[in-house]
Amino acid sequence: MESVAIKIVGCSNGVVSGNITNGFDVGVDVQHSENIDISNNSITSRVAGVRVRNSRRNYISNNRVSQIKPDNIFLSITLRDLILFLINNTNIDNVKIIDIYSRLGRSWEEKIYK
Repeated sequence: MESVAIKIVGCSNGVVSGNITNGFDVGVDVQHSENIDISNNSITSRVAGVRVRNSRRNYISNNRVSQIKPDNIFLSITLRDLILFLINNTNIDNVKIIDIYSRLGRSWEEKIYK
């Protein structure tokens, strides 16, 4: 069973701000919710910093997220990770996201956070 620091289920118009979490599998887990403001948090987790599922119109900004493996080695974030996050968790048109990526001319696997 995975550990979750902050879990939001079936909520509307909520705020998760100013939290520091460390050592959980997931920092913030949002499910079946809308209009949740997730900002100004510091999250160190093993699986996911912020995970949003079956939710809409959520705002995620100014969070410091670090992922760790079980042996406390930090993972990196690739351009592919970022693009998939944008496609799955924002209201930005997917075609626009892919267009921006294609203009970059960079590899999917390029590390943008180490």
